Amino acid sequence: MRYIRNNAFLIIIFILALPVFVWLRWDPAPWFDAQLKSSGVSPYVHVGKVEKSGLGLRLSMVRIRVPGGPNISLNRVQLNPAWFRIIRGTSALYVQGTAGDATFALGVSMRDGAIWLRDIDIRAPAGMIRDYVPQAALLNLAGSILISGEMELRRSNGLPLAGTMTLQWERASSGLLGQDPLGNFQLHLASSEESAWQWQIKGGKILSIEGSGHFSTEAQNPSLWKVDGNIHAQSRGRIASLLSGMTGHDRGNLVLSGNLLQPRLKFLKPLIP
Repeated sequence: MRYIRNNAFLIIIFILALPVFVWLRWDPAPWFDAQLKSSGVSPYVHVGKVEKSGLGLRLSMVRIRVPGGPNISLNRVQLNPAWFRIIRGTSALYVQGTAGDATFALGVSMRDGAIWLRDIDIRAPAGMIRDYVPQAALLNLAGSILISGEMELRRSNGLPLAGTMTLQWERASSGLLGQDPLGNFQLHLASSEESAWQWQIKGGKILSIEGSGHFSTEAQNPSLWKVDGNIHAQSRGRIASLLSGMTGHDRGNLVLSGNLLQPRLKFLKPLIP
């Protein structure tokens, strides 16, 4: 009987140790490359190095090519299994990493031909915007950008289908407008599969704005997404002098049209002086 118990114990140890041995000997790079190719994203994603990290994978020197947009470089990306969703039968990962001075974390899962991004948390200095929008370099932006929310993407091309996103610009300032703090701003985006995307913006102190509108994500090239809406702006102090010098008024309404690449703003003077 003792012999049987000892053998059973050895068999259990072997069964438990085998996955560990396989994991230690496994080279993840070829497998990860195959996953990129089978998912259809390999033309847009290049990974310099793939290595094991705990029960997950660590990616280094990641470059993402955005069609019609700027390339995105990530220093480090950590991929860990999202066990709670996996147990429920959904392929899911928890992703976190860095891109320059920015940090990001989110949950990624695939279901019904769509990619779901949940619990998005992105934090970056406002000055990083110039790396992706060169025209913004003239504004010399400062402050902190916080992005949160969730998004459903079409798996075939990565275009958004639905979601809710909030972008906050805290302790905002612009060297072009002087060093006075502008305040805090918030941009909210929302859509369902049955409705178009809507945006709302508000915030600010010496430059306060509030507005809303729509935008369309039908174009394959995100820079060509159409946008429209109205924004009411009111300024104080040095900003008021600057705005009055350009428009003759320290407040008024802005009509937004065009697309993300070439937005057009038309200033309408206030009806009451």
